[in-house]
Amino acid sequence: MKKARLLFLFLLVFLTAFTSRAQSNRLQLDSSAEVSLYTCGSGSDLYSIFGHTAVRVWDSINGYDRIYNYGTFSFGNDFYLKFTKGQLDYMLSAYHYRNFESSYRYEGRYIIKQVLNINHLQKEEIFTALEINALPQNKYYRYDFFYDNCTTRSADIFESVLGDQLEYPEFTDEITFRDMIDHYLQLTPWPDLGIDIVLGSYCDTVTNLRGQMFLPERLHATYENTKLNGEPFMKLSEDVFMPEPKERKLAMSDPIVVFGIFFVLILLISNFERKKGRLLIGLDIGLFTFFGLLGWFLVFMWFGTDHNATKANYNLIWALPLHFPLAFFVFRRAHSRWTRVYMIATALLALVSLLSLFIPILPEAFHPVVGIFSAVILIRLVLRLYLIRKSI
Repeated sequence: MKKARLLFLFLLVFLTAFTSRAQSNRLQLDSSAEVSLYTCGSGSDLYSIFGHTAVRVWDSINGYDRIYNYGTFSFGNDFYLKFTKGQLDYMLSAYHYRNFESSYRYEGRYIIKQVLNINHLQKEEIFTALEINALPQNKYYRYDFFYDNCTTRSADIFESVLGDQLEYPEFTDEITFRDMIDHYLQLTPWPDLGIDIVLGSYCDTVTNLRGQMFLPERLHATYENTKLNGEPFMKLSEDVFMPEPKERKLAMSDPIVVFGIFFVLILLISNFERKKGRLLIGLDIGLFTFFGLLGWFLVFMWFGTDHNATKANYNLIWALPLHFPLAFFVFRRAHSRWTRVYMIATALLALVSLLSLFIPILPEAFHPVVGIFSAVILIRLVLRLYLIRKSI
């Protein structure tokens, strides 16, 4: 027993001495050191469309210049699968600042620097918090687009050190998550369509100021008007790199144009069928199979993933999963009472989704292309019901 106590005492003394030595060997920032927030513009890849945020610690006296980047990940073969399922782990990477700046210049993405107006002790505390986060056992985190990303993590670091000393500006801009996202998707119309359909009604709730700070530009704008103990939180704000802005023009390949042409073709075909008194069975089977498969995907995004943003999706009103496989039975066989009930109910749901583009019937904003899809469903079912009634 005595030997065990001696061994425990020896280990305690050794660990205390080792910890003290490690602390003394850690870099002590010079009083002239800067802690800065870096905001970067949109990239061409889907995961970089919304911009980026990182934190820089620069001590020219000690020759220390490091960027702390919470937006790094392992781009393996299963990246998009994990991203889709909401099971993607991001990590904090710390490396030399010049590599960070050169990569964003190469990609043509703007870089804005904001130097924090904080004292030496606060710099040390933020620096220590970043270094602890960068340890192998701490650097990984489960990514969440709205609540846990590179931008929110940077804000969390500042709040953990500065706490109630931060005085955010008065909240006046009432905006939804979907509105903020749509602003960045203007240059990428096809991802805009896909994301709009996949996101559920949760994204149509009005956010508070802290909720808006998941976007780099929103965090940057907030900090421009934030106070720290009554003084401006940012001592300096400057453009490091500012490329020519990109312009967006409507193109023939845009989904609204493509599906607009598709809608006109459906109208022409439907009018031809009305005159002939016959329906193209294969057309309806193909259309409703597509809408049904899309519906099953939305069900998967609701119940089969860890995303909160894809739950309670009202697009399922027009993209009914039951369209697949029911389309093969409803449109091939002789119509019975239950098939007519099914078509009437489906047509009414399509009408509701179409009207919701103009009247706030549903708690979710639909993409304009959804109006085209709903109109196509409505036209095909009304025509089919009309011809059935005519043949009776």
